Amino acid sequence: MTEDATISLLSDATHIACRRMTPQHLNALHASVDQASCLPARPDWGRKATAHLELFAILGDVTGDSDLAGLVSSATGRLHDLAMTVGPAADGIILSSRRRLLRQLTAWDADGAALEMERHLERLHFMERLASSYGPRSTRSSGYGDYRKHAKTGKEDAARRFERPADDLAPATATAADLADLADLADLRAIAAATEQIRRDEALVAERVAAARARGRSWNGIADALGVSRQTARNRFADKLD
Repeated sequence: MTEDATISLLSDATHIACRRMTPQHLNALHASVDQASCLPARPDWGRKATAHLELFAILGDVTGDSDLAGLVSSATGRLHDLAMTVGPAADGIILSSRRRLLRQLTAWDADGAALEMERHLERLHFMERLASSYGPRSTRSSGYGDYRKHAKTGKEDAARRFERPADDLAPATATAADLADLADLADLRAIAAATEQIRRDEALVAERVAAARARGRSWNGIADALGVSRQTARNRFADKLD
């Protein structure tokens, strides 16, 4: 299912569900959002992402159309992949959108609820493209788990860095020009990507130094490899390793 098809499907399902909403359905939705909001985003983002997506299962059931509910369930699988790609940086955006959506559903504002869903999914897809543009195309096979963790954190930091301008777009008034302006961040992305690369490389160097020290290498030998003085090498890494 394409991005546009997913957004259209879930927006339409939200519109239909809002027209069929009962107080019992609203209570279930509020309980779902409250439960998700209470979970920590770290260290188990997958668990919280799954809790965030429970709302779609409820909306699908509320439509009263089993075929449509099945399509919503299928689309939810794609959204889980989307949430995992963006990472915990999306947590605040998701919760803010959920609260706006609940207000519109409570008011039985079907058009407003559908538009909120549409704009929210567009923001998440935009964040996914930003996050993907920062992450390394492949993970270096260094044998060190901390390096891979640092690279993943870099991707999350990149998404978080641009989440605020995306969330600041007013769903009811955002125009194509607004989205175009927001997307025109190539120069800033290049700076951030270079900075993240430096941080990833620094983390890898620190791990290699730690491995060398664990094998009994002296600070003199490590300093020679780094091209710095022994004192500089010790000042840079000793407090983290010894």
